[in-house]
Amino acid sequence: MKKLMLVLSNISFSASSVNYAIERAEKEEFELVAVFVLDEEIPESVSSLLMYIGFLGPKPTDDLKATLLSEYKKRAASELEHVEKLAGEKNIPMKKVLRKGKFVDEVLKVQEEEKADLVVTSKSRSPMLSQILSSYNLDELKNRLNEKLVVIEE
Repeated sequence: MKKLMLVLSNISFSASSVNYAIERAEKEEFELVAVFVLDEEIPESVSSLLMYIGFLGPKPTDDLKATLLSEYKKRAASELEHVEKLAGEKNIPMKKVLRKGKFVDEVLKVQEEEKADLVVTSKSRSPMLSQILSSYNLDELKNRLNEKLVVIEE
């Protein structure tokens, strides 16, 4: 069975990409692999910025990092459950994958492991955030996956 990999993260999540993936998986009889990448660079960047500008000291910064990562994991679990529910309503076979690491690296690893025929993601809702995060590089992903990548723009 062909596989469609839906890639989600806190900066690349959109209802449009989820709907597109569900509709295409149903229409073309893909197995759906929903991947949420917990990009560790996000809590690190936010807390480092706040410490750099003198807003927080080292201890509160570490606490903030831990809190951000915890909330990030909760959101990931919630989003994956939501996609699983939608896929279940359409009787689409689905697998959930939660990864922690750099966005592009993890997307490429899972795509290779799962042998996904198509990868669907969306552009960041926050262009500023995607510019700050070196690991969220859609151009690199496009270069590596070529025609296997579909980027949904809101």
